[in-house]
Amino acid sequence: MDPVTRNLPFIVSTDRQKADPETRKLIRSHVMRGKNRVKPRRKPRGPLHGDSLEAESSIVTGLIYPLSIPMLLSSKFAAIRFADDSVDPALIADVLSFASMSSRAMFQLEQCIAAKTDGMAHEWFAPMLFDAAYLNAACFTIQAYFDQFLARTRSAEARQRDYVYYAKTVGILQNRLALDDDSVRLSDSTIMTVLSMSGHAYMTGDYESANHHSSGLLKLASMRGVGSFAQNTKLLIEIVRCDLCLAIDRGSEPLLFAPDNIPWPLMLPSGFTTVPGEKVPSTQLRNKMTSRLSPDLAAVWAAMSNFCTLINAIAENGGIKMTEEVFLQSLGSIIYRLLYQRFEPGSLDEAFRLGLLAFSSPIFLHWNRVELPDRLFNSTYREALARLDASQGTVEPREHLWLLMVGALSMSHEPDSVAWLKPQLQKTIELCNAFTWDSVRDLLSSLLWVGLVYDSAGRDAFDSILR
Repeated sequence: MDPVTRNLPFIVSTDRQKADPETRKLIRSHVMRGKNRVKPRRKPRGPLHGDSLEAESSIVTGLIYPLSIPMLLSSKFAAIRFADDSVDPALIADVLSFASMSSRAMFQLEQCIAAKTDGMAHEWFAPMLFDAAYLNAACFTIQAYFDQFLARTRSAEARQRDYVYYAKTVGILQNRLALDDDSVRLSDSTIMTVLSMSGHAYMTGDYESANHHSSGLLKLASMRGVGSFAQNTKLLIEIVRCDLCLAIDRGSEPLLFAPDNIPWPLMLPSGFTTVPGEKVPSTQLRNKMTSRLSPDLAAVWAAMSNFCTLINAIAENGGIKMTEEVFLQSLGSIIYRLLYQRFEPGSLDEAFRLGLLAFSSPIFLHWNRVELPDRLFNSTYREALARLDASQGTVEPREHLWLLMVGALSMSHEPDSVAWLKPQLQKTIELCNAFTWDSVRDLLSSLLWVGLVYDSAGRDAFDSILR
């Protein structure tokens, strides 16, 4: 077995976390599709002939392995043989149902990004036909997602079934990674299986396990070469997200790209403009602040400002959406540079570098949440905030308000940090003479703000501060 893949860890977690009502409503509407309809009488299932499978093979691309027993899910998938006949067909149906709303439920910004296909892209569907590890992983991961965001409690039998699927996935992966055939152990479906397991751990709140799985995924991606994923933008986005999340959580440098080898420039391609008449933050106010920052950090701030302006325009006015390639370029160019830049502790540059990371992470990296789960980063950011003092002129009140509010959002799950931030926010709000949420939001938007991601959480934080 290759020494790189010998000890890839796989760990089970069962924690749950409740989501906001709107997200749960969206998920429930998809989960319940067809559940209350009158069910037709089932016909006996007979053998599926080879010509039937051939007739459906145009649905996907790639190799379809010959399997034994068909799973009849619906008329659309009636002739498709899935990779493991022991998997409950109802769970596969859940996976396919989830595919039609997964991006919206997991990443709020996805509604501003143009999908290349409706429903499940063939790159993510095809492995379900020939890779039993991927099929099993997809099923137990989607069930964990529904458990968390619907706050549902399933029977002990159903949970035990998930453990069986999990164990089967681990067993198949261990055997596969022991092979000397890189075309198998470094395949898209293998990497997508590990990605699914990382997502399962992340969704259930087991961040240590998620990091273990992400480390394994990045080793596999590095062995294969990141450039080989260029034709699968969606998968490359997820791999890059894993690399960046791991670096932030561990306080370490990213693994995939060196600081002098970041493949994305700090700019948005031409052809994307805001809607005429769109209200954008004052350029004069922005320039006044960025002129006091390091040129490298000011460039990253400007790139993030352009991205926020574009996303806000798309979210509020509709029109042309952002492509996956532009999103990946923005994600990679901004976060990698922020992670590699270093400034003196206590400096204005370091406070804004950490503030930009805290602000950008929920926009680019996190699954439908604004808080940063890692206490190491939050501790570092809190220390940087403690060294700033708006009353002494180190930072202007409006800038201090932005840094503190971003901190309150990223640390909203840490009661001690929230208690520490509250009096500072109250004092800064008074200095800014902004006593309503609308006035506070205007000040935040004069620097950086994405309403789609932060408006609801920001209002809740503001109301809590004034109580």
